[in-house]
Amino acid sequence: MALTRTRAEIRSDVRRGADIEGTSHLERHPDSDLNVYIDAGYGAFHRKLAEVMPDVRLLLSASASTVSGTSQYTLTTDFSVSNVLAIYSVDMVIDGEKVWLRPFEMHERPMLSDTSVNTTGVPAAYRFRVDTLELLPVPAGVYTVTVWYIPTQSGFANDAATMDTIQRLDDYVTKWAIREVALKDKHWDLHDRMSGRLKELEAEIEFFARSRDVSAPARVTDVYLAHRGRHRRWR
Repeated sequence: MALTRTRAEIRSDVRRGADIEGTSHLERHPDSDLNVYIDAGYGAFHRKLAEVMPDVRLLLSASASTVSGTSQYTLTTDFSVSNVLAIYSVDMVIDGEKVWLRPFEMHERPMLSDTSVNTTGVPAAYRFRVDTLELLPVPAGVYTVTVWYIPTQSGFANDAATMDTIQRLDDYVTKWAIREVALKDKHWDLHDRMSGRLKELEAEIEFFARSRDVSAPARVTDVYLAHRGRHRRWR
């Protein structure tokens, strides 16, 4: 069973760690302010996890089937610019073969979308456009495209909402919020101590992010193998 903490519990830890417990501190440091600091720390925690092997902790996928003559697709209601932190990989099943698509640059778009250029109608490149995925050349058939992406982190909905602490690494969120309190109070000694502790915790976060799947060592990949799909030529 995962170790979790509620926002209320984390806020209590922040008040205790910053020595701002009691009603006398509520006016200068109301719960609403602490909630903002906690959400910011939670977002920073999520970004740190996303930097290190996101495919074993945060990766989600969304799929869609292409429609002949249509280049832009909405994958799911959650797949939008505000809900996607980063695209990790895009693959497509073409004639029974799964290949990787590569992102195109905007200066390449005129060539890829030019209807006067004869193509086989098989997409070879993509671009994430606000809340849709654009595929070029424009599909002339039905293909299944799957996007692997890292989602953004939502803030706590209420005091009872919980976060997975990953073996109590919620301390990162707590220390982040305490540092914000110290900044507001110009308590530089506490601010510096929290900054130092955050650096230490970042090393722990990286270790746990990398060690979820330790069944086999990392392997060297031959990136020039054509059947991997990354070097499939534009059609």
